[in-house]
Amino acid sequence: MTSQEKNGHTYFAYNYQNVSDLDAFTYLYQEDAIDNGTPSDVAEAKHITPVTVDGKNLYALGNDTYYIESPTQVFTQTGLSAPVGYRIVGALFNYLWGTETPSTSRTIPNACAITRTTTGWFGSTTTYYLNDQLTLTTTPFYWNVDEKGNIGYNGKYLSCEGSSSDYRTLTFSMNKDARWNLRRADNGNIYYESDGGSVYYLCYYNNNIGRTRYELLLGRASGTYDRNRLNSTVQNETITTPGFSPGAYTLNVYDKTGKTIQKSIKVNSAADAGKVYDMGLCNNDAVKFSITGLEDGKQALVSVTLIMQALNPYIDKMDIVCHDNDDQLTLTQSFTADDFSVSGGIFKFYVPEEFKNSDLTFTFSDLYSKYGDETYYDGEGLGAARYAYVNSDYFTSINGDGNDGLYSTSYDPNADYKTKVYTSVAGNKAFKFNNAEDLGNTGSGESYLEEYPFSVKTYREDTGGQFVDVKLNATSKKSGTYYVFTADETRYNIAPSTAWQHRYYAFYTMQIELEAKTYTPDFEWTKIYDPASYNDNGAEASETMWGLKLGTVDSESLEGMEGYLTTKEIDDAITAALGKSERPTSADQILYVDGSELYSIINSSSLTLEDLKAKLAPNTLFYLPANTTSTLDNFAYKTSSGSFRAGKDIVLKDKQPFYAPFDIQVDAANSAVYTREVSWSGDQYKKTAFQSVILPFNVDVASSGLTFRRMGSNALSDSEDPSTGTGSIVQATFTAISDAQTEANQPYMVQAQSVSGGDEVFTIKQTGATIKATTSMNTSDYTFEGDQVTATYGGASHSFQNTGTYSGKKFDVKADGNTYFYYASGYFRSSADLNRQYLYIYPFRAYYVYSSTGGSKLTSFLASFDDSTISGIQDTSRQIDFAIRTGKGTLTVLSNSDKAVRISALNGMAVANLEVEAGSSQTISLPAGIYIVNGTKVIVK
Repeated sequence: MTSQEKNGHTYFAYNYQNVSDLDAFTYLYQEDAIDNGTPSDVAEAKHITPVTVDGKNLYALGNDTYYIESPTQVFTQTGLSAPVGYRIVGALFNYLWGTETPSTSRTIPNACAITRTTTGWFGSTTTYYLNDQLTLTTTPFYWNVDEKGNIGYNGKYLSCEGSSSDYRTLTFSMNKDARWNLRRADNGNIYYESDGGSVYYLCYYNNNIGRTRYELLLGRASGTYDRNRLNSTVQNETITTPGFSPGAYTLNVYDKTGKTIQKSIKVNSAADAGKVYDMGLCNNDAVKFSITGLEDGKQALVSVTLIMQALNPYIDKMDIVCHDNDDQLTLTQSFTADDFSVSGGIFKFYVPEEFKNSDLTFTFSDLYSKYGDETYYDGEGLGAARYAYVNSDYFTSINGDGNDGLYSTSYDPNADYKTKVYTSVAGNKAFKFNNAEDLGNTGSGESYLEEYPFSVKTYREDTGGQFVDVKLNATSKKSGTYYVFTADETRYNIAPSTAWQHRYYAFYTMQIELEAKTYTPDFEWTKIYDPASYNDNGAEASETMWGLKLGTVDSESLEGMEGYLTTKEIDDAITAALGKSERPTSADQILYVDGSELYSIINSSSLTLEDLKAKLAPNTLFYLPANTTSTLDNFAYKTSSGSFRAGKDIVLKDKQPFYAPFDIQVDAANSAVYTREVSWSGDQYKKTAFQSVILPFNVDVASSGLTFRRMGSNALSDSEDPSTGTGSIVQATFTAISDAQTEANQPYMVQAQSVSGGDEVFTIKQTGATIKATTSMNTSDYTFEGDQVTATYGGASHSFQNTGTYSGKKFDVKADGNTYFYYASGYFRSSADLNRQYLYIYPFRAYYVYSSTGGSKLTSFLASFDDSTISGIQDTSRQIDFAIRTGKGTLTVLSNSDKAVRISALNGMAVANLEVEAGSSQTISLPAGIYIVNGTKVIVK
């Protein structure tokens, strides 16, 4: 909490913080300092005192209960304020002691008091002062007036915003040269002169009927405003800065519900102070604490750091569902926000001819954001969003018409998410959240951004909009445009101020078109591998693998059309094709389904997309059209740009075939995951496993925890056989790659560590990966060629062609005449030494095609490693200067030198700023998500 001098105005103070490069302010106030829902000067005893102690500006607190509320305004780059919505997701309480400090006095020249005087029934007068909270109070308050007449206080200036010819709204700017600053005239009037020459004077105005949002306005020089004009006087004023006297106290930190004390900390002396208490994860509009135990005349020092996230009403997907009145027809399409497009879309519904005269109803369901909190769906959301449809059952049950729903008695922080993600109505008019579309690009004149807060009540009153049932008819009313509103809110709402900004809104424009048309599926089969060789539950398998492209044709003309298919129609068509000529014999031979050229794929009541995919091969990729999406692994949907984006993770099963006809971008919040099954052999191999690998995505080497290697040229030499400790064996040196990333579809040797012996696995997981299409493989043998190495040894020239496969390979080594080196039991072994006829190389592995001239052929060689090329691996005495460690809901930073640490979200918003002293560490609580720590990306689970 940053101290601001208040000249006795001690009940309420701003705390300036850097939030997403904007100056935002939070509120600190006593529990009883609330007037009409707004923090104000009504506390009977003021227990917040700004002091300067040990060179730091702090607040001294008395015995009382306090709240710190999240920001509800920011100052934009224009210098004017705008409403914002934030949630508090964590708080650090630093309890201090401090040196006793006497009070001091100083004189402020040109101290400006802006006042309004009222006369009572019997002639008594009361003077009210305009303070820096833009409220009128009987407590004297003084502004500064500079040489230009600007009226300021602590770096902010009285200003105005608006474009009305009759009035402007009083606000602040952060720039003394801002065009909209108010100035003081010699006669005491506070005024603003527009570009057009109109002069506005600061007046008191309180019309609860016509302008309920405003209390202080700028009025014209004539008319009824004149009698309410505020005046000002300027004189030198003596300001006293209060002293500080430390005393023993107890800091009581309340839990996120604001009802129970979570932690009581006794601070009896300086030895108990200087520590930080982390209250843990929360999702609040405010945090609450109290000070108790102070003796009369003594004070406590507590500094609080808030960790915040912006409210996020923007979602990833929702379903638009078409129903008939008899529940005989249910058609679903999905809206997916992709490529930063969040405005909505056009949705065409084709219905059978028998429904062309039916009135059909459209509802909106399965609202989903990947940044939801743990109460939504599978509980694996990456954030703290509390999203809901406006006019969902949940929303309307907590006074959704007004701004105070979060503070009504019916509000339930544990409400079932199912009541939030469905609505049967949509708005029939858009809402103007700001005037961005009206702004010019010159930056001159009166044009600047204005924000217009939303509520259902203002939507109805200001726009005439209503929330209506969505009904269409393929004959009489074939289309309509509707507006689907969404909201995000804080979960635990304990602030007595009941600020409306703790819920934030957005809307999506949905253009729905209805047409009666009959069409049939049209499937195109493509043979991918003939055959693939893989491991089927421990047995060797060789099968032809297929790809399937989905389409539709008009039932009468048989011409192709952009129709939609149900999952049941797709399943039936697959079943009908099985066993026919040039078709798979089983559904688990299908490696991809391309439905991207359909208009939509619709879940049937008896068969979901998840059910359908479960019938296919384990690594099947399902490409969906733009109007269909899924939050399941291995599904991708088409974006507005024509590319494909993963619905969730892409998870690849070891030893099973794989094929990708198109690239797939995995979001930064999700991952490409490959898990390798490893059989550890012999004691010396229980700690390290060396495996060949090829993957369809790049891997960040540094963050993977793995070492990727390639065989070096001319790298063959003699070595002692590690299995016997005697004799000689050929070794080939494998060098760790120096690239920051591996290359997709290129074979490598990978080195992984195991914690114990026996059958183990290691996982390669890459966040935000791109799955690269595998169409560049050699179509003759379904392989990818990597490095070709020629090495001289024993008087012979030896050639090794590194080769990777996603199909798997079955070599008849007794008949094909080629020699292959494959990795097994710590050695690269030659296929020429096999006692069996066939050599199996499973998918996601690599092998060397080998030949030699001029001497003896190799029968095996040992992989050795030139570790000197790996920076920092052998130098175990090297000290780590700075380290980051994450846990479940926590992030710890360690440093061997004094270091400033900035933690921010992916969008650049500052989450926390820490000062880590040399040799120490700091741990803070964070919600699950991806963060940037001093330029390094980390993941908190």
